[in-house]
Amino acid sequence: MSSPFPPLPSSVLHVDLNTRSVTRTALSPAYRSQFLGGRGLAARLLADARAWTIEPLDPAASLVIAPGLLSATPWPSSSRVHFGFRSPLTGIYGYANAGGALAHRLAAQGIAAVVVIGRADGPVYLHVEDGKADVRDASFVWGMDSDIAEAHLLDHVAPAPASVACIGPAGEREVPIAGILIDGGRAAARCGGGAVLGQKQLKAIVAISGNTPRWPRRFVSLASAAHRTVASNPGVSALAEWGTPYLVGIKNVTGDLPTRNHRLGQVPFVDQVDARAFEPFRVRTKGCQGCSIRCGRISEIPSGPHQCRSAGPEYESIDALGPNCFCSDTEAITHANARCNQLGLDTISVGGVIAFAMECHEHGLLDDPVVDLAWGNPAAI
Repeated sequence: MSSPFPPLPSSVLHVDLNTRSVTRTALSPAYRSQFLGGRGLAARLLADARAWTIEPLDPAASLVIAPGLLSATPWPSSSRVHFGFRSPLTGIYGYANAGGALAHRLAAQGIAAVVVIGRADGPVYLHVEDGKADVRDASFVWGMDSDIAEAHLLDHVAPAPASVACIGPAGEREVPIAGILIDGGRAAARCGGGAVLGQKQLKAIVAISGNTPRWPRRFVSLASAAHRTVASNPGVSALAEWGTPYLVGIKNVTGDLPTRNHRLGQVPFVDQVDARAFEPFRVRTKGCQGCSIRCGRISEIPSGPHQCRSAGPEYESIDALGPNCFCSDTEAITHANARCNQLGLDTISVGGVIAFAMECHEHGLLDDPVVDLAWGNPAAI
């Protein structure tokens, strides 16, 4: 009897930025069975590289990019891509993951993981196509905000459909809360992976679409049933309608909404920062590849001091830049989220830093001659 499962990606690309060389090896079947894909496989490959013995921003430090076990298949929510590294923020194991289409584009080329070491002698990006990779000059996008750099890189490889994982100026400057922006605003934001790319002078990873694999009929049937199950779930339908901002109201009711630097779990102005409050800014919805929920959104403030257009804001960004800083100004929160995306900063960490500064100011421990750090001040945020 033929297997009901699709063939799984079986190659690991090893990239040395010092020499700009790329080698391809076969993934051990034991690794696939023990560590699956994504986070598990990335952690195993970091362990193989003895990542804990190398400083996070040492050129010899490893960065692992791994799609999930079922990426490039029709299984729902299989579009997550995982970044593993030693965190420059904490000094210990760090990881971040995000949606978009990058995981699918890597896995469709038979790539189970990409392991990057070294530091280039100038700004570069990694071009991945047909299961192979090469290191290319990125000086023409170095210094650009992540959204502008992504647009230039997509133009550079056009008309081929592609995904871009890109850092902004924060990553280039090795800010330890810098993240990696993917496909127009999906953020692998946590633990400072953007700084690791910046130290390596690796501005971006560009993956060209691979051939769509053929999946066994039985697997396609199971995946279709799973999509229907997901789509019919009441909680999922609310996420599809409102996006992750839908969670703000729920968490406020349960007392699980970080507020005033995590001192409280609720805000009295939840109706000013919940999903309905941000709805006027939504210009369209978007979804990660193969996802039936489509909870993403593009928001725009067309004019005024907070004029912007960007992906999000998602629940975490709304809370970090809103209730956690005791701010109820939706335009300021939306603009701050957009600016973090452009700079390539983790919105959760940024909101945490600002909230900490505001609490220090409240207790007389911190002041600023220019910025009023009073709780909720949108100008300060």
